[in-house]
Amino acid sequence: MNIRLPKLYDWLNRLDAWWRRDTIVAAKVPAPAPVPVAPSAPCRLERVVLSAGVASTLFDDYAAHCVSPRGSEEIGWILMGVRQDGEAIALAALPAGAGRDASQVHVRFNADAQAVASRILRQKDKRLQILGVVHTHPGDMCQPSSGDFTGDSAWVAKLRHGDAVFGIGTAGWNGQVPSCGALRFFWYALGAGDTVYRPLPARVEAGPDLAAPLRPIWPILEANAVELESLCRLFARVQFDRAEEGLVIRIALARPQNGLRVLLKGGEARYYWERGGELIAVDPREPQLERAVFLILAELAKEQASEFREVHALVES
Repeated sequence: MNIRLPKLYDWLNRLDAWWRRDTIVAAKVPAPAPVPVAPSAPCRLERVVLSAGVASTLFDDYAAHCVSPRGSEEIGWILMGVRQDGEAIALAALPAGAGRDASQVHVRFNADAQAVASRILRQKDKRLQILGVVHTHPGDMCQPSSGDFTGDSAWVAKLRHGDAVFGIGTAGWNGQVPSCGALRFFWYALGAGDTVYRPLPARVEAGPDLAAPLRPIWPILEANAVELESLCRLFARVQFDRAEEGLVIRIALARPQNGLRVLLKGGEARYYWERGGELIAVDPREPQLERAVFLILAELAKEQASEFREVHALVES
């Protein structure tokens, strides 16, 4: 078929003009504005549920604290658990620790040990999160103080849910001596932007305190918490396990079945190089945990570099 070139060009020009016209029209039509979607408001807490183990921990710890040499001070716990609709279900209670800073009018937790403990708990259940804080008041002061509100309101504003549980424990007093026969806990919620606490109904359901297995090794956590937390930030795969009243730290390395194990027990640290399922004891002769780990890894790196050079020499020969 013969088509004269002028006609062909004329047809192409008309086609191009038509395409451009359609494109220009489309470009002039503004895109529809996105419909603003209001962010879903976090579900406000309506009740708190304590596992029987957590409830026992709170009362047992409080009773023991009252008759201890530091019994006149405030004491407290961090609650961990899950949120479900309007419920906060407390499954673990982390103690304030022996390294707490406390008096009759305040308590500041050993947050480093609590941070490591929360990591250990979340290894087994990623759903666990911090639900709130429980602390005690002297006498029968069963409501949060103005000082509590200042700190709590600033804290809840940073939480993803913007709402948290707060418990206040009280005991009867006989002069300057606390009486453990009248221990009670009162429960409240506070949300971001709230001007007052909301009273929360509470109930107890069957279940353990998931933090109970950590109690025997809590002194180890407190003594090494800062360095353990640092190792968790430096290495991608750090695993914790209980072992004979001690704590095992496993640091996985790049090669499969290779890693470093540290056993913290009785105020001592023992180090093991794991290679292909075999454990080899090593002594870095360094009292500081974090430095010891890096000294061992440096020596292992030297050995692996030497092995690589030997293999490379064999290949070349």
